[in-house]
Amino acid sequence: MPVVISKKNVSIQLSAISYQLSAISYQLMRTLLEVLQMVLLNKRCRGATRGEFNYGSNAPLRSWGGS
Repeated sequence: MPVVISKKNVSIQLSAISYQLSAISYQLMRTLLEVLQMVLLNKRCRGATRGEFNYGSNAPLRSWGGS
C-alpha cells in the first residue's frame, strides 16, 4: 500500500516544527537573560568588603599597624 503524503500535511507539520523551535529559542533567551540579570544584580548589590574598592579583592583589614 503506497504512502501518500500530501503537500498540505507536510507544510502544516513544518510550520508546527518551526513554531516549536521558535518557542524553544524564545524561552532559552528569556532564561539566559534572567540568569544574566541575576548575576549582574548579585555582583552589583553585594557591596564592597574588606576595602575592595580601594585595594582590590585580597586586601587585608586595615585595623592594625600604623597611625
